Amino acid sequence: MLIIGCDFHPGFQQIAIFDNLTGEMREKRLQHRTEAEQFYRGLAGQQVRVGMEACGGAHYWARELRALGHEVFLLPPQYVKAYVKRGKNDRADAEAICEAMSRPTMRFVPVKTVEDVLKIALVRQPEAIDWVEPEIVATARRPDDADSVLTH
Repeated sequence: MLIIGCDFHPGFQQIAIFDNLTGEMREKRLQHRTEAEQFYRGLAGQQVRVGMEACGGAHYWARELRALGHEVFLLPPQYVKAYVKRGKNDRADAEAICEAMSRPTMRFVPVKTVEDVLKIALVRQPEAIDWVEPEIVATARRPDDADSVLTH
């Protein structure tokens, strides 16, 4: 099984790849979105666990990678920080994500659906209603849903 820790940046993804069978740790920098998509598609059919720090882009990538059949975990950034062994940099962060994923007591963040993300955006920016589907707007405006929208 491959365990991949992915650290996001605006122009690239820094990943650390740990192979359970050989114990080998490798690093790779994926420069563009298309390069990342090709890399993850090339792993289809293998048993792969991908961990990422929870952020807006991570939810998108989690949905994409799950569609490819990979097991995806989002970790709160404050939990990953405890596993950084040396100076804070991209490689150390990606390696720390791999390490944090291996902990049995680690708590993960649920992956948001596109609808969840839109509901949060509507609560924060009501003027965006013009371009969102009416049924999503209706569910986001219900008072009983407001708490769940803000806490997910």
